Amino acid sequence: MEKMKHQYFLAFGAGAMLLAAGCKTEDPLIVQVRETSTLLEKRVSSTEGNRRIMAAEADPEINRTDFPLVEKTPSGHVRELRVRIGGGVSEIRRLALDPQASGHLQALESSARLKLHYSVRERQILWSIIHAGLHGKNEALWLLTVNGDPEAEKMIDAALKRGASGELDQLFRADSTTALPPSIAEQVTEVVFAARTAGELENIPPERVDNLKKIASNQRGTLCGAAAHWALARHQLTTPSEICRALLDSPNEVTGDAAAYYLLALGEVGGESDLPLLNEYLKGKDEDLSTAAGCSILKICRTLLPFRERE
Repeated sequence: MEKMKHQYFLAFGAGAMLLAAGCKTEDPLIVQVRETSTLLEKRVSSTEGNRRIMAAEADPEINRTDFPLVEKTPSGHVRELRVRIGGGVSEIRRLALDPQASGHLQALESSARLKLHYSVRERQILWSIIHAGLHGKNEALWLLTVNGDPEAEKMIDAALKRGASGELDQLFRADSTTALPPSIAEQVTEVVFAARTAGELENIPPERVDNLKKIASNQRGTLCGAAAHWALARHQLTTPSEICRALLDSPNEVTGDAAAYYLLALGEVGGESDLPLLNEYLKGKDEDLSTAAGCSILKICRTLLPFRERE
């Protein structure tokens, strides 16, 4: 009998322990976060003025990209836009740091174009993408240079040096890299991204200029040559006549992305005399080239108009 009682109490004690484990008290901090987030989310939809803005910016879980624009005053409207922009930046940053995420490449590129600052820990993640050779490594490298990483700039210069060495000269058509062997196609992509990055950076050392000029000249009419020409144009280191010669007098017809780069380069250094050529592309059937020409036309015209108004 005593033995049965002992077994009963053992079983009861084990059951009580399991029950207690199953009913483990939730971390008070988790409860606090959940309750506070719920309150702030309600405040976003039920209050006005700065309280609503503060509530939205305090909680990253709140959907800020679709933040309602309801303020009546200009100052209130500007704060609402700030919330939306901040929400968009947070989402771009999240996608950029997740190689598995849909939109990862576009997030890396957008971060570079917007010149978003990434922390030391975040830059380590970007380097891991590059070292692993993942899809997006070129975009990650571009973003690191925007963040002032000296090692990333060295890799950009190394790619441009390889591009200027002559190995890629005449190896591919201007309009595509799809027919190239994978190893060559990857080199082309690296040179194009390096040139794009060089065009976006504020400083351009002499060696980088020399390599870009070699690529632009020796690979005239190709994708690498066009990207290099665009980078030089961004720094005002080429002329409209050189760009037009590469676009119109190359051995092969220049189409696709290569032609787009040349058209965009004209927008950086071109003038009123270049508008007729740009208008031909603007009215053409290729919508990508028409868009590139349109961008350059607007840039040239908006540069010239202030001087016209002074006359």
